[in-house]
Amino acid sequence: MAREPIEKNIDEFKFIFYQLPPRKSLNLMLRMLQILGSPLGGGFAKSNRENLLDSDIDLGKIVTALCERINIGEVEFIINELISQVICEGQGEVLKNFDSIFAGRLPLLFKVVYEMLNIEYSAFFVGKSAFQSFLRKADTAPKK
Repeated sequence: MAREPIEKNIDEFKFIFYQLPPRKSLNLMLRMLQILGSPLGGGFAKSNRENLLDSDIDLGKIVTALCERINIGEVEFIINELISQVICEGQGEVLKNFDSIFAGRLPLLFKVVYEMLNIEYSAFFVGKSAFQSFLRKADTAPKK
């Protein structure tokens, strides 16, 4: 049974997010893991297997590895898939009206993608606050 649509106000727009079909969601998650898995795994300096959230991470190493792996076509595909189930009130389907919605508002695109990722995949994290706490602990200075 599909979840109910979720409405979010982002900047001056109202967006309606619909769940991705299960197969599309799974395939998309696997594609993202192909890009993110190795850099994220390599960024853990001192892995604490009992509590991963307490591990030291090297965000500089993660960002460097991600930049080396980014394929523009693959990122565009992932973004298009994520926004394919989003409606912007008064503008219509986000994917079909991409240029008119995001013209001069590129940061808005990343806010919409972030919300869709959160809506679609948040169930994979034990607690949203725990995951956010983990991200806050990230050391932004590269380890030597």
